[in-house]
Amino acid sequence: MKLKLLFTLLLLFHYANISAYTPKTEAYLQQYRKAASSETGLKALLDFCGEYKTYPYDTLRKYASEALLLSRRFQNEDSELQSKFWLATYFYRTSQLDSALNICRQLEKSSIRDVFLDRKNHLLISSVLIKKGQNQEAISRYFFLLDESDIHSDTLSYLSAMHGLGWANMEIQRTDEAKKWLLSVLNLPVSSRLEEIKIPSYINLSVNYGMQNNLDSANVLIQKAIELSVKFNNLLNEANSYNILANIYSARGLNQKAIDAVKKSMQLRLHIGDPFYVVSDLAQLSGLYAETGNYAEGINLAQKAWEMTGENGLASKKPIVLDALFKNYYGSGNYKKSTETLLLLEKIKDSTNIAISAEKLSEMEAKYELSKKEITIKNQETEINRKNLIIWFAIISLIGIILTGVVIYRSLQYIQQSKIKSIELEQQQKLTQSIFETEENEKTRIGASLHDGLGQLLSAIKMNMQFMQTHLNPDDPKVNEVYHKTLDLVETSIRETREVSHELVTNFIITKGFKTAVEDLVNKLDDSGLEFEISIFDIPNTVSDTIKINIYRIIQECINNILKHANATKVYITLEADEEYIHGLIEDNGQGFDIHAAKKKGIGIDNICTRIHFLKGKIDITSNPGNGALFAFHIPME
Repeated sequence: MKLKLLFTLLLLFHYANISAYTPKTEAYLQQYRKAASSETGLKALLDFCGEYKTYPYDTLRKYASEALLLSRRFQNEDSELQSKFWLATYFYRTSQLDSALNICRQLEKSSIRDVFLDRKNHLLISSVLIKKGQNQEAISRYFFLLDESDIHSDTLSYLSAMHGLGWANMEIQRTDEAKKWLLSVLNLPVSSRLEEIKIPSYINLSVNYGMQNNLDSANVLIQKAIELSVKFNNLLNEANSYNILANIYSARGLNQKAIDAVKKSMQLRLHIGDPFYVVSDLAQLSGLYAETGNYAEGINLAQKAWEMTGENGLASKKPIVLDALFKNYYGSGNYKKSTETLLLLEKIKDSTNIAISAEKLSEMEAKYELSKKEITIKNQETEINRKNLIIWFAIISLIGIILTGVVIYRSLQYIQQSKIKSIELEQQQKLTQSIFETEENEKTRIGASLHDGLGQLLSAIKMNMQFMQTHLNPDDPKVNEVYHKTLDLVETSIRETREVSHELVTNFIITKGFKTAVEDLVNKLDDSGLEFEISIFDIPNTVSDTIKINIYRIIQECINNILKHANATKVYITLEADEEYIHGLIEDNGQGFDIHAAKKKGIGIDNICTRIHFLKGKIDITSNPGNGALFAFHIPME
């Protein structure tokens, strides 16, 4: 009953005092809620899992599971592997060690492309093995990872592996070896961002000093661990720190302070929910109750802790639980139970010691030292190569200075020649533009003359003939026939004069619109025997009239060439555009031609190419005798 009351009070105290949520994690959850069923939401979930340390572990399980479902829906293999890793982390933190190890082994067999995820999984497996009491395999894995992370300059994995070696050696009572690795972690300079990774090493080193009865050093280290845990809002390490602080108080005879420290630790454990450390707190509190004579409560807590070691497979925690239970039985005068507990404790310690091979550990350490020497030799070789490179660099630099002088001289010559060519091109461009403008002006003049001169004369002739009709002899069929034929010829002449003048006058293209002008051009050829398929867009007003007129003339020239030479039955005209270019395609199914021969014989193709180049565009002509012809051009919008 007292135990239930204690847990209830701690839980209430926890909800009243802990503010574990951070702006960063809340931001990730907000992103997820806004885009829950998208890949953006999936990324937010995985980012949240990376910051789970301020949330209860059940929250980690919930969002890792949701991330796994989303990953499978989007068939995102990388995200699926990350989701599985966070689920394994949840099982590890809640001491469901077999489930955690099973997922980690699956990840290890899969093709993880992310080297950092692979190493995090490797570290997690090692941590699970330590909790399961399989320290020798854990140490072997840490040595392997240490070599890998050292080679790749992965500071985070390197620090984590060194800490793991310290932790594993501490668990098997190799205090000096543990101190060596833990001090290596603390002495390695890191950025403030990576300072958090050192907190567990402060904690475990404090434990080592406490085991050697160096309480002052142990206290300094644990206070530093508490300070960093609060700074980084790391609840797990803060709880562990209070647990170790309780040991220091207990060793100094300050039992009430020790009990208060354990209760602080337990309130944090209740928030994050990790049986591995809850068992530690229960065993520690049980031992403190034995010190203060509260044996019944101590036995109750130790029995609860013992049940949890069995339920959660926490073999490595059984010795401390049995030790606390022994103290309470012995203190209460129950010597039978205390003897049975002590025998069981010795049996478990013996089985643990048998599992750890000192020879194997020494072999692993020797291999690591040999690996370090090989790395040192490689570094020395690298340094020698670096110095050789400096010497060669100096020689090459001298040669380079001489060559640079030559190159600069040549470059100045090239720049001068380029300027001359640029001026020539500019003049050529202006000349071409002037020719085209003169040509268009002349066409406009001729078109206007045809429309205003010949067109009006023909209209006057038509009117006169219509007047003459009233004076003709209607009874003379021959005269009547000649009259109507002549009138038809005059009307045809008027229509063709109007069409020719429209084609020649530039304003016709601009006024009616480019698309309409091209469609009118094609429609006039209904009687030519050609079948046209056209797909064009109307060039926007932002494009200059010069571009519109020249593209129209290019299409007109191509059609004229097809009519004259191709013997085609079908013509395809396509005009489209993107943000930068106007793309044109004119293709026929005619007899084709030899491109080089055609350029030598006539000026039609040359005119087309000249207009394209004037517009700073590109043209591609494809044709072979008997296979039709294709003109493709690409002209910049500006």
